[in-house]
Amino acid sequence: MGEEKILDAVVLTVIGGLLGARMLFVLSNPQVFLEDPWQILAIFRGGLSFWGGIFGGIVALVIVARRYHYPVMQFLDLAAPATTIGAAIGYVGAFLGGSAYGTITSASWGVSMVGLAGRRYPSQILEALLQLSILVVLLRFRKTQPFSGFLALSYLSLYSVGRFVLEFWRGDRTQMWGPFSQAQIISLLVLVVSFGLIYLNMARLQGRWSVNFARILRR
Repeated sequence: MGEEKILDAVVLTVIGGLLGARMLFVLSNPQVFLEDPWQILAIFRGGLSFWGGIFGGIVALVIVARRYHYPVMQFLDLAAPATTIGAAIGYVGAFLGGSAYGTITSASWGVSMVGLAGRRYPSQILEALLQLSILVVLLRFRKTQPFSGFLALSYLSLYSVGRFVLEFWRGDRTQMWGPFSQAQIISLLVLVVSFGLIYLNMARLQGRWSVNFARILRR
């Protein structure tokens, strides 16, 4: 794929991610935007959903891959490491801007956030560290991944687990279903699908349902 097509893919993926992030946020907070629909366009005021951005970016990548006749799963594998870096930078920006803040804590490593009372868990920094940790894992298997799509599915699986856990320390959780937030429900669904696809592909490679993950991942 030429440089021009790669640039097109990057631009369209970013646009798709932003649209998806904003769309899921709007759908999650309908009462706010029903009163003033023009606020939907006020993206500069914040209000983006990370999972929405992931879904929007995936849709954009699939469209671009099909347009340029490039294998979809290979395209997603290429995007996975870059996603971790972009997300880590974004969460550092959220920390500096005071969004995606954590719950109040008395721990010594709590931080003060502008406009918020009390010291809070630095959930944004924890999210950034999660992304960088996933990057290390993806780079480990970048050249030895057992099947096409492994990196993308591994990113989704690992982030789903991490996000589900870290969400308990988020102070801006919305749309609750019992003890779980919308992000946690989405994380569980994504984990089931992504890890399920990893398992099925591993089983296909080994020719049996009893999968030995260690043997394949040691390659």
